[in-house]
Amino acid sequence: MKVPTLLFCLTLLCSVVIGQRVDQPDLFQVLSNGKTGFIDKSGKVIFTTDFEVLGDFQNGLCRVSREIKPESSPKQGFIDQAGKIVIEARFASASNFSDGLAAVSLDGELFGFIDPHGSVVIEPHFREIGDFNEGLARVNDAGKSGYIDKTGRLVVPGKFDQAGDFTEGLAWVRVGPTAGYIDKSGEIVIAPAFAEVLWFSEGLAGVKLSREGLWGYIDKTGQMVVKPQFRNAYPFSEGLARVSLGEKFGFIDRSGKAVVPPQFDLADDFSNGLAAVSRNGLWGYIDRTGKFVIQPQFVFAGSFARSLASVSTESALGYIDRNGKYVWKSSR
Repeated sequence: MKVPTLLFCLTLLCSVVIGQRVDQPDLFQVLSNGKTGFIDKSGKVIFTTDFEVLGDFQNGLCRVSREIKPESSPKQGFIDQAGKIVIEARFASASNFSDGLAAVSLDGELFGFIDPHGSVVIEPHFREIGDFNEGLARVNDAGKSGYIDKTGRLVVPGKFDQAGDFTEGLAWVRVGPTAGYIDKSGEIVIAPAFAEVLWFSEGLAGVKLSREGLWGYIDKTGQMVVKPQFRNAYPFSEGLARVSLGEKFGFIDRSGKAVVPPQFDLADDFSNGLAAVSRNGLWGYIDRTGKFVIQPQFVFAGSFARSLASVSTESALGYIDRNGKYVWKSSR
């Protein structure tokens, strides 16, 4: 399966961290001499591959696909950090490894889980599943969501209309039109009283009391500790949360104080002390005081979740270090 170069490059650069828990070594996906490859943080090419790469490394493995037979659907498998195929491409569908397991399907209909050796540890008999987080994975049966453990045992029966992953010991669930939170036994610990919710991060979770209302933050007792006042709100990262008042984004601390007042057109979360922000159509990076340490100059800027960040301009794309210096750069 061939992918247009520009689309492929944009896909590489847009693989940002979305509030989910990640475990990635410092290998970064690039195009090298017409092939997909991976570089280290110095810009050295570690390997190239003929596979179509479907994501970044998780738990030391990277999901790839290739056509096994002409005009047949591609099959997915996994390579290691040397580029060697270690789990044969035999799956119709697969997810990245999370919490030591990856969801896979042989027929594209029923899903189970494999371990890093490729051994099936939970037989594929679920039609809808989520990734494992904190030892539990969300499954959907007959329109209701519950949770299984790593043996495949249903430990929280399917009784919720919607559900999220566990973070910090709690998961959001929806019962009818409202959402609350459960613990790992399935007990509701914060009653469903919210129209919209986020997952817990650093002890707080964003919530809305009504769909037309504003976002605030609750603690794990369900107490509103930052009153609803934000048009948009995101999980806390490194002690600060990205929020918007009106059309502009800034950052607050756990008390709700605006540490970086809303002034940016768009923003990403803080990661390793820096946050990507956009002003007048160009992205740069600020520190925790709101000072630009890398001036706005990019049409796209990814997170410094690892040692490098992916960036692009009108004419080039690549990876920069925390000083704004390119360690890999290629023309469009």
